[in-house]
Amino acid sequence: MLSNPFIQSVDTGSRLLINWLLILWAIPAVILLIVARLGFTPVRSLPFLYALSGILSCFYINGVIRGAYNGGALKLSGGLEQAELYTYSIVWLLLATAMIFLSQYKAQLRLRNIGFGVLALVIVKAFLVDMAHLEGLYRAVSFIGLGLSLVGIGWLFQKLSHGEKAGETR
Repeated sequence: MLSNPFIQSVDTGSRLLINWLLILWAIPAVILLIVARLGFTPVRSLPFLYALSGILSCFYINGVIRGAYNGGALKLSGGLEQAELYTYSIVWLLLATAMIFLSQYKAQLRLRNIGFGVLALVIVKAFLVDMAHLEGLYRAVSFIGLGLSLVGIGWLFQKLSHGEKAGETR
C-alpha cells in the first residue's frame, strides 16, 4: 500500500518527459512494440502485445500531463483544474490527428481506426466534460474552435485520400 497514487502523492521527478514514468510505462511500451515487430512471439499474441503497449503509452502520456500540473507528482486524489482538462483534450486531439495522418501515409487500416476511435473519445470528452463548466461566450467559442478543428482534420484527411486515389489510377 505504500506509494500507491490512489492513497498518497507519488513523486515522479521534476522533469516533464524524463522522469520515473518513463521507466515505469514508456520504456516497457517500446520494448513490447519491438518484441512484437521483430516476431519473437507467436502471431496470435500480437494483438495482446499491441494493446498492452497502447495502454502503457496512454498511462505515460496521462501521467506526464498529471505530473505537470501537480509539481512532478502523480496524485490521483484531488480535483482537476480546468487547464489540465483542456490539456488532456488538446494532447489527445493532436495524437489522434497524428495517428490518422500517419495511417494514411503508411496505409495501415488498424492505425487509422485507432486514430478515429481516439478522436471520437476526445470529442465526447470535450462535449461532456470540458464544456460542462463553461457558460456563455466561452462555451460558444469552445464549440466553434472544436468544430473548426474537426472540419480542418476532415478536410486534410479528404485531401490526403483523394491524393492517394489519384496516384493509384496513374
